[in-house]
Amino acid sequence: MPPRREDPEIARLVSEQILAALPNIVSQVAAGLNANQANNQGTTANRDCTYKGFRACNPKEFHGTEGAVGLLTWIEGMESVLHISKCAEGRKVEFAACLLQGRALTWWNTQIQTRGREATNGLTWEEFKKLLKEEYCPRSEIQKLEAELWNHEMKESDVDSYTARFHELAKLVPHLVSPEENRIDRYVWGLAPEIRGNVTSANPKTLQDAVNLATKLTNNAIRSGSFANDKVKGKRRMEEPVRRNYSERGGKAQKMIRNFGVQSQTGEKGKGTYPKCGKCNYHHSGRCIICFRCNKGGHFAKDCKIGGSRTCHECGSPNHFRITCPKLN
Repeated sequence: MPPRREDPEIARLVSEQILAALPNIVSQVAAGLNANQANNQGTTANRDCTYKGFRACNPKEFHGTEGAVGLLTWIEGMESVLHISKCAEGRKVEFAACLLQGRALTWWNTQIQTRGREATNGLTWEEFKKLLKEEYCPRSEIQKLEAELWNHEMKESDVDSYTARFHELAKLVPHLVSPEENRIDRYVWGLAPEIRGNVTSANPKTLQDAVNLATKLTNNAIRSGSFANDKVKGKRRMEEPVRRNYSERGGKAQKMIRNFGVQSQTGEKGKGTYPKCGKCNYHHSGRCIICFRCNKGGHFAKDCKIGGSRTCHECGSPNHFRITCPKLN
């Protein structure tokens, strides 16, 4: 069969009809896509903003007895829960207020009686936080935290403890370290003098950069012994075993000397390292001991066993004293 020839006029009419219908087709397809997207968003929003989903994140309760630090910590944790649960702005206060217990719940019920339930639940999150801080954060407590942050310094080479406490205080009183430049400056100011200059010279752009640099410099300074206190501690740690061993050796030597002395003193009577005395025939040092009773050496008259009470110390006669001895008179 010969090929069929298309009529140019028919092809032209078909093309015009397609072009005329194309905008309507595109509009219908776009409308369908938008409707599906809106339905999906509405379903997701309804699912994420329920109270059940909020409680599934395990938010903590607040009783009103935790003090200023406890309240600030609770607010910080609550904001994390509200973010994770994707809670709508208009439901934040209503959901968070359900976690108030004890004294805090009594205070909140008073607010409801005064303002009305709609007005209290309609408060913004910032207004709700302000009311809580006015009630449970006395100015004196905030001033203590501000003073601690202002005077917070690194102790010796313990950069980890310094950094951890700095983060805690910065969260409790953020107005002292805002904006980010002030936060970095305050952190660097409290570092140990051994590393502060190097961190300042590096001009860190973020707080994390400053923390990483301070940790690295501290570790290097510890290894090189740049920290004066660590030098002293290291020296003491090195000297303690030496001193202990020396004391042990000295104690043993002294014990040997003492034992040797005891043995020398308890040896055979009259013998030793001293020369023999010509008067008493005993080995001793210093003046010779002569008994005035028996005129012999080696003992005193009170220890003499020869003669009675009337013994003459001059001639040894028991019949008279030395003062009446015929040899002297």
